[in-house]
This record gives sequence, C-alpha cells and structure tokens, in this order.
Amino acid sequence: SLVASYIIRAYAATLKPFTTDHIWAELDRLGIGPPPEPRAMGNLIIAAKRSGLIIETGRYPKTERPVAHKRPVTEWVGAVERGVITERPR
Repeated sequence: SLVASYIIRAYAATLKPFTTDHIWAELDRLGIGPPPEPRAMGNLIIAAKRSGLIIETGRYPKTERPVAHKRPVTEWVGAVERGVITERPR
C-alpha cells in the first residue's frame, strides 16, 4: 500500500531501529486495516531494502502482534547511520 510505503520511509528517516510491528501499529493508528494479503508487507520491506532505503540491524526481536505468535522479526534501520551512507546494493 502507498500509505505503508510512506510509513516505512518515515521510519527510515528517523535512523532509529524499527520492525514491521511499528508499521502495522501506525496503520492501525491511522484506521487503515490490513491488506487483503498481509504478506504484502514483506514485499514493501524488500523493495525498501533493495532500493537502499533500509538495512538490517542483525537483531531479530519477537513480534508483539498476536497473529504472529511471538516469532522473530527482522529489525531495520534507515540506510544512513551515524553520518555514514551505507553501500547501496548493485
């Protein structure tokens, strides 16, 4: 969704770590329900990663979303961290 993509960009700009839990919570706060296919969130995250917008932190906290049963989720951060631009994928 366009709104979810915007939210991912907003979190990346903060340069603070985030997970898809943060994106889902913001969608809920805005009154936007889940997409017909919830796995679509993964496609948005992968697109943001491939574009060089976000990178993995290497941490995998457990999700807070009950539907995901406390499984580990990838933690992400904006690709500009500590003033250093990370290498973009080729």
